[in-house]
Amino acid sequence: MFFIWRPHKKIVNLPRIFNTRTLDTRPQRVHAYGSPTFHIDMKHRFVHILATLSLAFALPAAAQKTGTQSYDYMRGVEDYKAEKYADAQRHFEKAIAANPKDADSHHYLALLFNETKQYREALEACSKALALTPKKDKEGQASHYDLRAQINLALADSTAAIADFTTAIKLQPENENYLRNRADAYLEMGRLDEASADYEAVIRLNEGYTEAYLGLGQIAHRRGQDDEALRIFERTVRLSPLNEKAHLLVAEEYLRRGKTHEATEEIMDAIEQEATCEAAPILQQLEGEALQAMIVKMECRARKNQNVIVWPFYIAQLKDTKEGRTIANFTKGSKLPAATPAAEDANGVVTELAATKTGGMFRVEGAINDVTLAIHYDANSTKATVGSTDVLFLLKNSYVKMEDFVQAPKNLDANGQIPDGTEIVLRQVKLGTLVLENLHATVSTSQKVALIVGPDALSPLGTIETDATKRVLKIIGK
Repeated sequence: MFFIWRPHKKIVNLPRIFNTRTLDTRPQRVHAYGSPTFHIDMKHRFVHILATLSLAFALPAAAQKTGTQSYDYMRGVEDYKAEKYADAQRHFEKAIAANPKDADSHHYLALLFNETKQYREALEACSKALALTPKKDKEGQASHYDLRAQINLALADSTAAIADFTTAIKLQPENENYLRNRADAYLEMGRLDEASADYEAVIRLNEGYTEAYLGLGQIAHRRGQDDEALRIFERTVRLSPLNEKAHLLVAEEYLRRGKTHEATEEIMDAIEQEATCEAAPILQQLEGEALQAMIVKMECRARKNQNVIVWPFYIAQLKDTKEGRTIANFTKGSKLPAATPAAEDANGVVTELAATKTGGMFRVEGAINDVTLAIHYDANSTKATVGSTDVLFLLKNSYVKMEDFVQAPKNLDANGQIPDGTEIVLRQVKLGTLVLENLHATVSTSQKVALIVGPDALSPLGTIETDATKRVLKIIGK
């Protein structure tokens, strides 16, 4: 069996109140040596963050007086990015009730309905956005046509989908994403010559567009040209070594040739690049020595990276295949078997975390709101502190929301940082298998590490002991 990956395609526009360029969700351009170039430079990132901080809590009336996007639209965008679809829908519908000609809110409703598989509603919302967008706004029109094409594909109306993709391309002929989307549709429909022509056109526009190479590789496989397919996939891995799909497609070709060692190495590389990778279908094909080798490799990686949840998840899944169970895709909410405690004493369960002593503190691997970051334990710390730079990163990528601040800062300081002393609630902090909920922390502009915690901050988990010789941080549960 051969798998076609159809990655998420979300067209996300920043509110016009920000006065920045459109937030580009395209695949990153990649140089021949594999280093990505970013579409939004630091100046625009600063403008985006500053605008978010200064305007997110403005009164709706104030925004309307200036002719900018409404408060409900902005909240809807934030909730949509956070996958809070019910809240997002409510805000977009309120924005439309206040301004029925708000094309952007209709577009986001279409995205939301498409995401939640309400395709008829998505089609209606997208068509309204299209009707409300002026003909002279070719960029806006093209984005609506492209989204409507994707919705039509979901409704199995391939004729309408191809027509909409083609219109989007005519409006924005230099937009490689629209070409790639139509190529994907042609490939799924089995129209290989047309798909090949579109993928090649994409590459002429952007030589580093790795998804186009993957498409050409899949076409070669469909045509029975397996050697050519492997050559293309291997070249794509060299071009973009962090591309999980390329690694998995190479692994698929290796498995067909009986090269189990090479295949398992590629699978490991794929999973390591992206914790939500769709490795399940190919893992399901493993059996015998290949299956056992995969389990051993994952167990070694799990011991080395104890904070990475994906390894124990897939280990448990692989072991279940011996009982005939189906392997599931890893997702953010995937549940693991209960962790085995290191030991137990009279005081309760003891959890030991690998730790490195640095500068008088113990560094352990952890995560803040599902983002893997180093956490430092300081026995002398009386409160949790978080670096301003890290908070900005979490805020920009929607892992932290404005409502997480106890009192939201109205402006950045002179150095572009969130001011010292700003209080924030970190919804979830993970240390190994242990989880802290709603940790109150104070922002520090001078702090060079992500998060520093002390005995008080970790007290809900239990008593803390450290052992520099064994390089462990021990948490004795209550």
